[in-house]
Amino acid sequence: MIENKIKYVKAFGYMKDIVKSKAHPGKYDILHVKQSPVNASALHCKPWMESQKLGFEIPYGFKTNIEIIFDGNGSFEVINIKRLTKETGSDVIVDQFGSGFIGLNTGYAFETSETWNLYLCDITNDKKRPKLVSGVIESEWYPKTIFVVIKMPMKPLTWKLSTGDILCKIIPMIKGYKHKVVKMNTESFEGFKTRAQKYSKDERMKENIWTDGNGKIFTNVYKKWFRKFE
Repeated sequence: MIENKIKYVKAFGYMKDIVKSKAHPGKYDILHVKQSPVNASALHCKPWMESQKLGFEIPYGFKTNIEIIFDGNGSFEVINIKRLTKETGSDVIVDQFGSGFIGLNTGYAFETSETWNLYLCDITNDKKRPKLVSGVIESEWYPKTIFVVIKMPMKPLTWKLSTGDILCKIIPMIKGYKHKVVKMNTESFEGFKTRAQKYSKDERMKENIWTDGNGKIFTNVYKKWFRKFE
């Protein structure tokens, strides 16, 4: 097993700790699961659930709650910015980052093992949040607190940030690892085809089929196979 130790430091001791990522379903996903009979939602999708649990979450760790108000025309205003500046001793925690973007310093710095970096990305597609720009942090050597880059929305939007709210997530990745994409040879394809036929057969088995509240038919084969091969 390849081991990577991720170390982090907080700008202030009172800031929240970094935690393992978890799923962040929308309110309608939660509502659908609670209905009787149950309606299918993202919570039933194993690939989505697994992707949500990858990596670690970075929270908004400052004591000062803020609101970033975007006017939809490339300008923004930060409510409580003076109080945030007094708390942090910095007037660039929230700052313009090129045309159409702003930067928000997280107050967290990271160090990873040699040859490892961190992929920073958003946690959700919630329309109440602006879109965060994904990026790779060279955490193997970068010695400063990281910041998230936010794309200014084209429509008016107010983003409220309170202590403990999740800003983004980081996913460890191996630096310089080479991947090669090739077509399957005959031997590989035959094995793949046999597995596909078995999977299709399992999908048709009565005990693997369920119907949601809208009458749509689904199978739980993916989850069963996942347990078999994990």
